[in-house]
Amino acid sequence: MKEKRKIIALGLLLSLLMLSGCWDSKEVENLAVTTLIAWDRVDIEGQPKWQITTRIMNMAEQQSKGAEEKSTAQEILIIGTGDTIQEAFNSLAKRVPASIFYEHSVGLVFGERVAREELTTVIDNTLRFPSSRVRDNVLVCKGMAAEILTAQPLLSSTLSKQIRKTADRTVEEAGVSYKVTVLDFSKQLVNKKRDTVLPLVKVYEKKQEEEIPEKTLEIAGFGVIREKELVGWLEGEEAKIYVLILGKPQYPHIPFNLQYDDNKLNYSIYKSKSKVAAKVIEGVPQYYLKVSVEGVIHETTKSDLSIEDRTPLEKVIEEKILEEVLQLVDKAREYDADFFGFNEYLYRYHPKEWQAIEPNWREHFQKAEIDVEVEAKIRSFGVTNKGIDI
Repeated sequence: MKEKRKIIALGLLLSLLMLSGCWDSKEVENLAVTTLIAWDRVDIEGQPKWQITTRIMNMAEQQSKGAEEKSTAQEILIIGTGDTIQEAFNSLAKRVPASIFYEHSVGLVFGERVAREELTTVIDNTLRFPSSRVRDNVLVCKGMAAEILTAQPLLSSTLSKQIRKTADRTVEEAGVSYKVTVLDFSKQLVNKKRDTVLPLVKVYEKKQEEEIPEKTLEIAGFGVIREKELVGWLEGEEAKIYVLILGKPQYPHIPFNLQYDDNKLNYSIYKSKSKVAAKVIEGVPQYYLKVSVEGVIHETTKSDLSIEDRTPLEKVIEEKILEEVLQLVDKAREYDADFFGFNEYLYRYHPKEWQAIEPNWREHFQKAEIDVEVEAKIRSFGVTNKGIDI
């Protein structure tokens, strides 16, 4: 019994070593918490410079509030420039009376020039930086990324929260874009068998009747990345079709406007999936893409739709989506970018055939036969624009 007590006592003493606290902890008031980072390339006096724009939580503003007064977190905007990335970040540190804390960042925004010229430099620097977060959202914009960070939040306490929530939840459900993280994008950049996309973030100028801030943000569309550089954009219907093919929305509500005889109607998609197949015949790749969707007729100018309309309506929907998919295939060839991943599929399932075309796979992609099939199902007829004759 005495031996057992000695062992227990020794165990308790050893456990005290684990209660020494966080030796490297830092007080919150001594941190400048960065929430968003925008990357730009600018010319100053004819010399190219790096410009880093950040949003930092204003902790002094929070501490000045009364204990009983509830307030939302505020962010301030700071810009640093330099010949190198590190010099640009250091120019921020010289003006901030606290240690810059990057572990709370939720997103990186790449300006158009950076996306066209310096993507690999930025991603390499991000992955090497000890405080970087591989789960940060990555977005691209037209023009300067710094302008994106000057927008005001909508229905969120900070701009960073709005971007995070929008990217994580709503854009894919609406079929306008989908989330890409630093880790996702890094994997795609090192993949030499396919191209990729980044979600497009824009400044939204409010309409006169809206009761919102003057300048807010929206995430809609994609920037097409070919061989580590931005080459073009997918917007509107192109982005919607791309989400249907490659996105994985959990609760989609993706609308398609259609014409059926003399009636206008809206087909709302709540489920979609795609299937890709590939083969090589006499040295020529052949790809097959099948898109299957399910949805409801959510709105129509014809109030007497019946079960007899289901089959012809499904045919109209299939033809509409097929037309949009084929236009997106043409856009991929225009950009010479396989953002569908056809060649990656060929590499995975037909490695011997892939070896034969790998050196010139982009030329083969331009000449490849791409067959597309669309299957649409109408599960129910929803509301109309006419009331019920009670």
